[in-house]
Amino acid sequence: MTTPLQDPLARASRRRLGAAALVLVAACQAAPRAPMTQAPDPTAGPSMASAPPSPPGSAPREERPASLRDLAPPTRVTLPLEVRPVGNQAGALLVAQEEGRAFVRLLDRDGALSAPRLVAGRQVVSAHVGEAPLLLTAEGDDRLCVERLDREDAPRCSRARADRALTLGGALWLLEERTADEEVEAGPREAGDPAKRRPGEAKEPAPRGDQRPGEDVQIWGRKLETDGFGEPKRIGLGFARPLAGMGLLDAVGHDAGAHVVWYEARRERREGTRGIPQAALRRGRLDRTGRFVAASAADLRKGDRGYGHLEGHVDAALYVAGKRGVLVGRFVDEKASPSTGFEALALGSRRPMEAPASLFGVAPWRLAEERPVPAAEQAALHTLWSLGPRLHHEQSPAGMGRVAWAGGRGVHLLKDRPPDRVFLWQSGEGDRELEPPFVAERSRLRWGHLEADGEGLAIVDDALVRIPANGNPVRTGAAGPIPRRAPARVGASWWAVIPEAGPGSGEALVRWGERWGDEARQAGTFPLPGPSAVAGGAEVGLVVSLVHGGLRLHRLPATGAPEPLGDLPSDLRHGIWAAPRRGGGALVVGLAERKRRVVVVAIDAEGRRLGEASTTLRPAVPLQIRALPQGGAILSDASREQVLWLDDAGVERAHAAWPSERVAAACLDGEPAPRLVPSEIPGRFVTTGAPDNRCVSAVVPAAGGRYRWLGSEVEGLGSRAVVGEVVVEGDPPSPMASTARDPSPVAPASLPSHPCPPEMVSIAGRYCIDRFEAQLVGGDGVPLSPDYPTSPRLVGIILGVWTADRWTTGDLHARAMPLPPLLRAPEDAPRVIARSRQGVTPSGYVSGLVAAQACEAAGKRLCTKEEWGRACRGEADRKFPYGDDYRQGVCNVFRYAHPAATLHDNPAVGHLDPRLNRVLESEAPLLETTGARPRCASRWGDDAVYDMVGNLDEWLDDDKGAFAGGFYSRSSRSGCDALVTAHPRRYLDYSLGIRCCAAARP
Repeated sequence: MTTPLQDPLARASRRRLGAAALVLVAACQAAPRAPMTQAPDPTAGPSMASAPPSPPGSAPREERPASLRDLAPPTRVTLPLEVRPVGNQAGALLVAQEEGRAFVRLLDRDGALSAPRLVAGRQVVSAHVGEAPLLLTAEGDDRLCVERLDREDAPRCSRARADRALTLGGALWLLEERTADEEVEAGPREAGDPAKRRPGEAKEPAPRGDQRPGEDVQIWGRKLETDGFGEPKRIGLGFARPLAGMGLLDAVGHDAGAHVVWYEARRERREGTRGIPQAALRRGRLDRTGRFVAASAADLRKGDRGYGHLEGHVDAALYVAGKRGVLVGRFVDEKASPSTGFEALALGSRRPMEAPASLFGVAPWRLAEERPVPAAEQAALHTLWSLGPRLHHEQSPAGMGRVAWAGGRGVHLLKDRPPDRVFLWQSGEGDRELEPPFVAERSRLRWGHLEADGEGLAIVDDALVRIPANGNPVRTGAAGPIPRRAPARVGASWWAVIPEAGPGSGEALVRWGERWGDEARQAGTFPLPGPSAVAGGAEVGLVVSLVHGGLRLHRLPATGAPEPLGDLPSDLRHGIWAAPRRGGGALVVGLAERKRRVVVVAIDAEGRRLGEASTTLRPAVPLQIRALPQGGAILSDASREQVLWLDDAGVERAHAAWPSERVAAACLDGEPAPRLVPSEIPGRFVTTGAPDNRCVSAVVPAAGGRYRWLGSEVEGLGSRAVVGEVVVEGDPPSPMASTARDPSPVAPASLPSHPCPPEMVSIAGRYCIDRFEAQLVGGDGVPLSPDYPTSPRLVGIILGVWTADRWTTGDLHARAMPLPPLLRAPEDAPRVIARSRQGVTPSGYVSGLVAAQACEAAGKRLCTKEEWGRACRGEADRKFPYGDDYRQGVCNVFRYAHPAATLHDNPAVGHLDPRLNRVLESEAPLLETTGARPRCASRWGDDAVYDMVGNLDEWLDDDKGAFAGGFYSRSSRSGCDALVTAHPRRYLDYSLGIRCCAAARP
């Protein structure tokens, strides 16, 4: 069984947070014997006695069975982190964010650090220190959770969305904006009720143009009681928003109440016949009970309304010292601003306060204090400011509030030091480095594969590890690229399909030597004609490649070059996976285009087709197939919702839903271990008995009732890559007899030549177009992040802006959503190539210039408007890929949610936020993987082009700039006629992607 590299963002996009991920397998220790079960019965099968998991931060347990072996010795690593202020200088929260989980520690006013706290499956919002130190987290789209940081109590969660959280009178309070049509007189919103994502706000993305002021809003408050969340109530503050997204700006509590600041609409002013919208920044006060004091309302600043701020005045934030507050903002127009570029307004005064830039940069709260800042203190703060402190390593040095204060101590990172180094500054003492707060012993399993006899390979950290059938794993050399499909062993040699750069299929076959890298390439690298899979054998293997109209076959000896065998006709089009047959050859699985079914083709060692059979597996990619020791194979979808048992002819013998029960592990590599896994006997499952610190994706049945595991074992901050096995007792499996349906094998022959490459569709023989939207890959053929542009300069700007702005934009759920991983160094300028594949996240944030370069690097070009439109309409020449009339939901377009409305409360702002394509609606991503909607297909003969309407807009070959098709949240019912010509080719945002065309071959 292989643990394949999934599309880096497909798994992460299932959640609101984001990140690239590997689906890996995990280890399990030996267990007492017990019978297998026919039904998914958690009480049957082997069991494993284990001690309870150690608390976060503790070392891994020493008691480990002999059958569980490390793949590599763990090494000491320090985790990168960010610093987050805690309200009213009550401390600093240190956060080490990882895929799907985070670790937090609170540094208090006395300089003491709390124990590491694991947060799994939730996103960190903030910490609050009042009657008790509390951690606030977000879960899913509509739940907030709170837990005490000084105890190990389970978090209390409630369905709630809130805009701000503050400590008021020693208790944690939540504030929420509600418009008239959102208000609910009692209790929190139920699932499905509107919450800032009403159809009226979400329909039109409109990167340009004016927005009407929002409705009158009321602020509701909710206090966290000792036994849970209190009931939400109106607090007595209401106003008219100047614009969607311009409402409650900030709220900060103190012992006697809280200060609040909000934007409010004003009567527009006239310039001739033109009306200029106006807005005011207003301030007010809450008492200790959370009620708004009406007499405290007053204007702070008025002016022309911009998008999300007053014109020329941005990044406004509220700071409090004692009971006094100060509003700090930054000027956009330097000609109209003081020399510092900042403005401070004490609440209760309209006169701007003058202060040096260093004060705004590191201690803006100091401006709220009654006592003036003496020269000595200013000099000390200037010294701190000159060091270049950060809260996040990518934070812009031009921002304000770049230090979190815990009393008189400033906690921060430094610009020229590693992102895992934290510094504590104190006046008169200077800066000192803290002990690293997050230190772990880890060995990271990046990829792995096991054969049925227990032999295998793994990439652990940066090394290739060989796993013998019996004995200790052996490190053999430096690791190389992750294989695209399961590797195969032929004799003593290993072969793998790896990504390849340049025009063509983007895949190559490599024979591994003892080492991976240059020596492996010297041993043999062979370009492949299309998406390919390889199956091993005792003496000879089989390479199967997708070409138009069928499968191209190569005989694979243990040494030497692959030998052509010919072609077999087939309806497979969208990717293939393979496992070896017991009798030689391969079982090949993929999606059939016309049948829209998962099909299995049985091929013998001579390349003859023995049978082709449809299955009951729901169409989805990627797929996983692994050979069984007694012949046949187990087939499943990558998400393991269904499982099928196949005989040696590829005929389905049984199928079942994969039981969903899993252990409660917080996995770093892999996923929580399933409680039950498929047995070798068709239709049966066996219990794993896995303890709660195991992370797996599959189990490999081996001979003699053994089930071998490859994966990771987690304890606190630590993670160890391991291999192990479990033995079960029961009826021995018998070989599944082949039930080939074809009366005689079909010998390979030569298919007719085709005018298009395998990943493209022929449009009436005149030209070719990509079957799916493109994913950008680098010069090495490895996918790039689809959430960022390719320009290093623009990536630097985006990271500098959004590492800070995500904490000041949107509601609490939006603020908690982390930035997705970049997958490369920010300063890298990769050579980009457009690759068309099914089941991957297509690349957004692409300009028309980069789109043209990526197509050219792939040996293609951008489509003209006429070519794109003709391909979209299909042979039947219809307005939509599926017919003449619009049908909601067939294509991924006209979604009721808009990602910018979700994250920024306004669909017209923040279009370079790298999180936008990760936003969910109803627990599913707005941006879908390629080919996810099979009915959104433009038919051409026995093939089809997918997602030409919706998902992402696609650039066209137009000197002035044009893109077509509409993206997922565009309120367009124009189908194949959807066209935007308002942006130049240099423009880019989250909604813009690529599809290439090419001339047809004669």
